[in-house]
Amino acid sequence: MLPRVTFCLSILIAGSGTAQTQVHILDINKQSVPISLSSEPKRADRNHYKRAREFVRLGSRAIFQGYSPMTGREVFTVSAKGSSVDLLLDIEPGYKHSNPTEFVQAGGLVYFSAYQAATGTELWVTDGTTKGTRLVADLASKTQSSNPVHLCALGTTGKIVFRATTAATGQELFISDGTTKGTALLKDIGSGASSSYPSYMTGFHDGKKDLVVFQAYSASAGNEIWITDGTTAGTRLLKDI
Repeated sequence: MLPRVTFCLSILIAGSGTAQTQVHILDINKQSVPISLSSEPKRADRNHYKRAREFVRLGSRAIFQGYSPMTGREVFTVSAKGSSVDLLLDIEPGYKHSNPTEFVQAGGLVYFSAYQAATGTELWVTDGTTKGTRLVADLASKTQSSNPVHLCALGTTGKIVFRATTAATGQELFISDGTTKGTALLKDIGSGASSSYPSYMTGFHDGKKDLVVFQAYSASAGNEIWITDGTTAGTRLLKDI
């Protein structure tokens, strides 16, 4: 028999040292739900969509995807001490879901992918306030979705690189500094509507500058290792293994 709980999430807040503090947060749903002790919900668990997930730290708070019956799955914030849990913005109003996901912190902001009927699934950003939670860019036309995925911080530049899809480029590498003008195609590796499917992005510093290494496909090399410094000229095939 599964245990029943009156809180819906538990997070680990790490300080500057190695010690971690586990904080139990209030039940956003205001009800008990059955949970499995496994780290992953079972397919038969009909309440798995109510679970809080994808936590990312922003200052003294954490940003995450949460659920309530009134808002559906939306972007929430919780204080490090667990004293408050707040809805940041009901992006898709009412009980419908915006399904925020792919959270990553860069330059004092948290970037994520979210859906709304007017724009489809696009890139969003938050500074941890309702006013500062906004759509970054509608990369695909109107209600079509660019489906940003594999969001990765480009070191300390405050920028992120990610995969997005448009009719003109296919699934390619994009970059954003959190502004509409600063969000654009970084390199059309696949050329035209063909896709390079950039993925497995990992940021690092080589001692001189911030870089992101990733896998991408090209007709000449197949699936190989690529690297970018955030510029078109600096986005290149690293090695054809």
